[in-house]
Amino acid sequence: MSERDQRKKELEQTKNEMRKKLEEYKRKNEARNVSSFSTTSPTTTATTTAPPTPAEDFNSIMSSIDQMVPTPAPVAQQPTEPVKPAYKPKLSIQSLVIEHDIPPKEITLYSKGTQTADLDVNNIIPTTPELETANKSKSKYQLLQQQQEQQLNKDLQNLSISKGSDSADASSSAEVAEETKEPEITIPELDESEKQKILDSESFKSFFDKSSRVIERALCLDESIDILVDYTVADQNNKGLSKELKLLATLQDERWTKHRSVTDINWSTKHPELAVTSYSANEAGSHDPDGVVLVWSINNYFQKPEYVFNCQSPVMTTFFSKYHSTLIVGGTYSGQIVIWDTRAKSTPVQKTPLSSVGHTHPVYSMAVVGSANANSLVSISTDAKICSWSLENLSAPTETIELNAQASGSKTVSSSGSSSIAVTSLVFPENEMSQFYIGTEEGVLCQASRHGNKIVMNERYKGHFGPITSVDLHSAKGSIDFSQYFLSSSTDWTVKLWSSKKETPLYSFEDYVDYVYDARWSPVHPSIFSTGDGSGMLSLWDLNQDLEAPIFRHKISNRSVNRVCWSNDGKRILVGDSGGSLSLFDSSEFSSPSSDEYNQFEDVINKMVSKSSSDSPLLGSNHDNNESQE
Repeated sequence: MSERDQRKKELEQTKNEMRKKLEEYKRKNEARNVSSFSTTSPTTTATTTAPPTPAEDFNSIMSSIDQMVPTPAPVAQQPTEPVKPAYKPKLSIQSLVIEHDIPPKEITLYSKGTQTADLDVNNIIPTTPELETANKSKSKYQLLQQQQEQQLNKDLQNLSISKGSDSADASSSAEVAEETKEPEITIPELDESEKQKILDSESFKSFFDKSSRVIERALCLDESIDILVDYTVADQNNKGLSKELKLLATLQDERWTKHRSVTDINWSTKHPELAVTSYSANEAGSHDPDGVVLVWSINNYFQKPEYVFNCQSPVMTTFFSKYHSTLIVGGTYSGQIVIWDTRAKSTPVQKTPLSSVGHTHPVYSMAVVGSANANSLVSISTDAKICSWSLENLSAPTETIELNAQASGSKTVSSSGSSSIAVTSLVFPENEMSQFYIGTEEGVLCQASRHGNKIVMNERYKGHFGPITSVDLHSAKGSIDFSQYFLSSSTDWTVKLWSSKKETPLYSFEDYVDYVYDARWSPVHPSIFSTGDGSGMLSLWDLNQDLEAPIFRHKISNRSVNRVCWSNDGKRILVGDSGGSLSLFDSSEFSSPSSDEYNQFEDVINKMVSKSSSDSPLLGSNHDNNESQE
């Protein structure tokens, strides 16, 4: 009931009460007037028609009340209780609306179903002018009714009429919220056969294999970071201590690396965290293929390779293609050259034929030369052949040159030469396509150039007494150019430092007790190089500090250390042994040389050059002089 109706009802009650009192007052006056008339004027007849004064007062008062509150036509009322005004029903749109006493929701609750419900076009009712008018009137009436109900609810809350109504409202609101609550989605439980079917599917295996590698790399990213370190406190404990390499992890696989020897290691130029390694045949005679190539990530210390490739012959050398980041090139013991693609399966996507048009002896060294738009693969073997290949087609070499030793004393060697050279190492200087350095089984290093179908020997460097196992050019870039200096290792238990301008070594490092299989310059530090030998020792030399002994030496294993490879930024070293194990070392302490170290190394080199000019048995000058006299 609205406030206006309530007020109207109260006025009606007041009006009825006043009417009763006035009628009672009228009867009393009439009785008083009759008694007075009969007493004072007995001759007056009862037919007097003039109304008494109180009657006139009563009519004037009633007319004033009617003006104050308009009411319908007067109806005969009982003297004891008031009679309500008559109600005449009228047929209208408003009478069709059903009124409810349920209070409206002040806060609208939304659910996913109400927000994203699809509109059913088939159930749309076409609108007509009459229905549209009715809807407008209905909406107007509902809005007015809603406002009145809201006002009534506020009044009830302010007056705190009853606690029962509040609990009823709360329960109704809870019921409405429960109805609009989004239904829970029930996930059906799979039985064991369905679970096993999913686990055995190829799609799940592929997804799990890729995802596990990503998660494992992410878990290992923070292994070298100490989150509790205080950078505001100076480290007094490490002051004055010598620098050293730190062993980070050992990378090996139970199936693919056990009973195999590491034959080569190379880092990716595009993805610095990836390294590719090749392995010899399995000594235990496994049924797996003889040739295995694995791609490792240094961010994954869980001893799990990223990719596994194989072929039918042991792989002697491998590397990432310089201009094709997804291609991996390998040279095999059978003389074949194979190419794997990380986007394809584990078998080679290309390989050279086993025929005389290519190599027939083991391929120990290869290099990609040229530019991104025009490049070729150059391979060399102990069969005294240098072959150039196109990576798009390995069916036949684009160029083949026979490499023969000098018999008559001239520097030009062609296919008419008398004896062949068994080459074990090949290295091209940076941005060089024709000039290169080779190491041979005779212990001789040569600097040669390609000119058409001929090889011109520019220099011959003698000093070793055993086969050359590695040749590495100085690659550190700084204020001073040291690109003319290179290292060589040999089975004569020595490592020698050479200059391209001298035929004799500048210095011989002889602090070894076994074959030296590899020697590599640091790519960023001018005076540091590392070596691996047959006793299983990793040695780190710093020529600015000491020429007689390495500054750091670590026992890798009881097997020989076959290969040593620095990362491109000089912060990591991978060491491979003949047991198939890879050791990852942190060398970041040696990766930031100062300009003074370049100047210091220049002084060291100058002293070596001046000393090599004298006859020193250590440098092999007497040996070379005796050979020249013979």
